[in-house]
Amino acid sequence: MLGLLVFAEKFIEIPRLLQPIGRMHPLVLHFPIVLFILLAFVEVYKKSIGSIGYKRMLPYLTFATALTSLISALMGLFLSQESGYAGDGISAHKWYGIGLTFLALILFNSSLKKQGSSLHSLLFIGSLVLSIPILIIGSHKGANITHGKNFVLEPLNSDEADKALTGEVYADFIYPIIKRKCINCHNDDKTKGGLNMTSIYSLIKGGDSGLSIVKGSAEESELIHRINLPIEDEEHMPPDGKRQLTENEIDLFIAWINEGAERTLKTAAVNPQSDLFDLIKNQGESKRINQYAFKAVNQKVLSSVNGPFVNARPLFVNSPALEVDLFVRKTYTPELLNALKPIRDQTVHLNLSGLPIKDDDLNFIGTFSNLEKLLLNGTDINGDNLHALNQNTKLTSLAISSTSVASEHVLMLKDHPALQEIYVWDTQLNEDDIDYLKAKLPRINLHVGVMAESQPPIPLSPPILVNNKEIVGTDEDIVLEHKLNGAKIFYTLDGEDPDETSAIFNHPIRINKYTQIKSRSIKEGWLPSEVVTHNFYVKGKPFEDLRLLTTPNQKYQANGARTLNDFEKGEINKFGNKKWLGYQETPFSALIDLGADFDPASQIILSYGLNMGSYIMAPTRVDVYGGNNLKNMKRIKIHRLPLPKDYVPNAEVALPLDLVDNQFQYLQVIAYPMKMLPQWHAGAGAKAWLFVDELFVY
Repeated sequence: MLGLLVFAEKFIEIPRLLQPIGRMHPLVLHFPIVLFILLAFVEVYKKSIGSIGYKRMLPYLTFATALTSLISALMGLFLSQESGYAGDGISAHKWYGIGLTFLALILFNSSLKKQGSSLHSLLFIGSLVLSIPILIIGSHKGANITHGKNFVLEPLNSDEADKALTGEVYADFIYPIIKRKCINCHNDDKTKGGLNMTSIYSLIKGGDSGLSIVKGSAEESELIHRINLPIEDEEHMPPDGKRQLTENEIDLFIAWINEGAERTLKTAAVNPQSDLFDLIKNQGESKRINQYAFKAVNQKVLSSVNGPFVNARPLFVNSPALEVDLFVRKTYTPELLNALKPIRDQTVHLNLSGLPIKDDDLNFIGTFSNLEKLLLNGTDINGDNLHALNQNTKLTSLAISSTSVASEHVLMLKDHPALQEIYVWDTQLNEDDIDYLKAKLPRINLHVGVMAESQPPIPLSPPILVNNKEIVGTDEDIVLEHKLNGAKIFYTLDGEDPDETSAIFNHPIRINKYTQIKSRSIKEGWLPSEVVTHNFYVKGKPFEDLRLLTTPNQKYQANGARTLNDFEKGEINKFGNKKWLGYQETPFSALIDLGADFDPASQIILSYGLNMGSYIMAPTRVDVYGGNNLKNMKRIKIHRLPLPKDYVPNAEVALPLDLVDNQFQYLQVIAYPMKMLPQWHAGAGAKAWLFVDELFVY
């Protein structure tokens, strides 16, 4: 029967009733494997077992081996008929399994007749010996299908992980994630959903759902949509029970796709202002083979150096090496640079871009014994003292763009022992100077950027939020900056996009209520940057107590009620990071106790997430109840939200709920999730999600 099914499998359609049986193949196949091994041990130690025990045991053992082999082979055949299984690997595994089944049947038949028959005895021994290599090779082929190619032998090739990085984003950072988390279900032999991820070409091509990657748009990419679906959704990737992608891995995928998802993109060519640059920098440093030999700085010393305009932090987790940034030209004083003295031996990356650094300051910078990367873009150096950096014997990368440096100054670094690259665009160097320097400095790569005036302008990078905090106190500054010297930052507070008629950022901003700041960078000779939007929340009134009255979905309970007042904003593409409370079938309901000596609240702000591609929608209605007695609460606010008519960009939304004549100690907020997704949505009819992360009371 098995032979008939094998040769006629192209004409057979497995009924749905038998498909669950086929999917039990990976479970059942372990039984014949163990029994074959047990048979080999019994045969080797039959003298120790005794002839009587051996004779009684053998028929039962070979029968069990043959029966479980046959069942496992049939289940495997059923499973192979499902979509997503094809290729030479499947075919080879199938024939090894069938061969092993026939050997098991021969072993059973021979065990019944081998006593007194040298032919059957020889046939038994031959079949048993032959079954062992077939078992090993067949199991290896099966492991390749389930876990990816070379799964069994991969530990023997562990030195691959220690090889130097290739210098390509896809090869060094993206494919290793695919190999660990995706390839077991999406390979040449097993293409779940029609998707093969063994090459970038098949990955982008996608599967049954069409293109999995839209170059330049992670938001439109099916791959990112599937990754961000709630884990219990049957379309979530990887499926529940499989190794899930970490937040950092998801961020890498998103950033890589947004940068164009190119296979040959070099790490050195990644835009330093992009998210991808920061992610691969941190990943790359953590993969480095040579660890730093110097000791880490004391945490108290590190804390004393850090401040509003200084950010010193480990280069990567548990590293003694530090990367240090100094911010804001208008607040800079030489004391800020000199204050780095206690950590100069641990500093390997130093960013002083845009600051009024002078040539005399280079003498102090030259004492940073382990400095590897130095950014002086847009500083006030003229290059006369650039030779001081020859003291930094480990310096490999130097950026002096947008300065007054000339060719004679760059030549001062001709004999530097380690320098590999210098960024010199937007300096006094012309094309002739560059050609001259390239001849004189053959070991050093000169990054020249846009040299000719005939080149079309390129857009600026957007402003950077220095303090990187969205929740601030009334005594905290909001600081924006741009690394390029001469770039102006224009901003608005009224929700309009800024232009050259808007306010110019030239001093820190302080707020006393929820504020949305939109900003963009503008410089003559450049295209304006894109507009960036930052939502800022003031911490608001303290609560005497805060509790949840409804339970979030078990997958998204974060830290319970504390999540709503921990001053940590959730990120719009990271709904499983313990910063969001997720609701689907039940409304969100929280009770706020302002305390007996309460100051009446005039406004509540509910912060929720919006990611329509992942079924995460706005609430349809929010009610506020108030009272001075928990048994006598009354509704004091109803806020209805319009139903969306189309997709909108992902966002963290602040919903203000103004309270009139409120004199209540207790406030209850109830937000109702959308019952089902609208007809225009790709998931029309499915249940929508509501994700909440913070509550503020003013």
